[in-house]
Amino acid sequence: MSSVVLESSHETVHEWDAFAYRCRASYRGLSRSIEVQAISGACLIRRFKFILDRRKIGQCAVGVGAKITIFFDGLHLLTEHQGRWAECMTAILDVTGHRRYRYGTPYSVEIPREEQLAAIEGVEILEVDRLA
Repeated sequence: MSSVVLESSHETVHEWDAFAYRCRASYRGLSRSIEVQAISGACLIRRFKFILDRRKIGQCAVGVGAKITIFFDGLHLLTEHQGRWAECMTAILDVTGHRRYRYGTPYSVEIPREEQLAAIEGVEILEVDRLA
């Protein structure tokens, strides 16, 4: 079985947003929203893409701040690759390093991920917010 490869993403706004729509991302995962969130949170944007067998299967953007790294809307994975969520998250954490993270938003329709996060070596979950 092939492994997911993580690469920096330098795609255009249109390419990024088109892929986000294919992955059913919320508006918070779109390029302009990411930029606004990064400015208001005083953080550096890093964009990544997940490659499997030379084909893009996902993407994510994180905002790296002084004390916390924020996932902008979570990981955007194509429907048929949702089962690789933990593998993709592990790849991101390996690159961004040991620090505090915030994952998810109230606007996301993504399934809860705390069990998958807790299963990743080195991850400690401090708080989970649930929608009513």
